[in-house]
Amino acid sequence: MGSEQRRDGRHRVRFHLVYDDGSSFNAGTVHDVSVSGLFLETALPLPLGSEVCLTPVGEGHQLFEVKARVMRCVPYSAGVMADRPAGMGLQFLDLSDSERDRVVSLIRALETKQAKVRGEKDPFLGVIVTRARK
Repeated sequence: MGSEQRRDGRHRVRFHLVYDDGSSFNAGTVHDVSVSGLFLETALPLPLGSEVCLTPVGEGHQLFEVKARVMRCVPYSAGVMADRPAGMGLQFLDLSDSERDRVVSLIRALETKQAKVRGEKDPFLGVIVTRARK
């Protein structure tokens, strides 16, 4: 799915998720996410059209599942540049209002947390967030 086809803005947040393709469970790291889908870094992308069930995992994440379809694959290659990791672009399928709210809440929480660590401007609140103290 090219950038010209994207309807929603991408948010560069990183978190882990588990995905179930119906025959096995695998894990990957989300590279970016929007309310319509995400890019999942993985050395073994699934074939185009594959459907998966996604579950974000990590400290402080509420457990929930959403269904998605593989819309784009970037195969693993030893020569791939760092700005284009191997993985797959996933489009969320038939999100209910509550599922969409959970995705939006996850994006906001991760952006706020990651902005605090980096000392950046919060994209939703529009204020400078100070570096988190240990």
